[in-house]
Amino acid sequence: MAQLTLKVKKVANKNLRTKVMGFASRAIANGVATFDDICAQAALNTTLHPKELALAFGLALDAVRDALKNGKIVDLDQIGRLYPAISSHWTETEEEQTIDGLTKRVAYRPSQEITAAIAGARLAWATKQEAEESDDNGTTTDDGGDNGGGNQGGELEG
Repeated sequence: MAQLTLKVKKVANKNLRTKVMGFASRAIANGVATFDDICAQAALNTTLHPKELALAFGLALDAVRDALKNGKIVDLDQIGRLYPAISSHWTETEEEQTIDGLTKRVAYRPSQEITAAIAGARLAWATKQEAEESDDNGTTTDDGGDNGGGNQGGELEG
């Protein structure tokens, strides 16, 4: 497989600690692979019709959804894991940590294979047109980088 190239664009961003406007960089996704696209690709060179695969895959996604709704960690093998997690702000004392200050979310921990592919990606600045197109179609990805927010992840281990 060819080496992944991630296009990067610069975006205006305020540092949450200092309140100073500046810039951050964000990756631009290489398009969107829809559910139907994935099913069609997965069905290639099999006896399955893409619609049959979509039905089975959809049932598997129902099971993933239900497991997450029940607070379970979902191990998706080659993809990685989805799991319930919380985020909290740093406090000086234990007593300052309150349930009201927590943010609930679903987190994703990619497999080693995916982590390696992203880590080995070549970075290249996006052209002005690519950057503008990403604004139009929502393909800019937020890397959750440190922009001064001060959040600490409190993730479940699995």
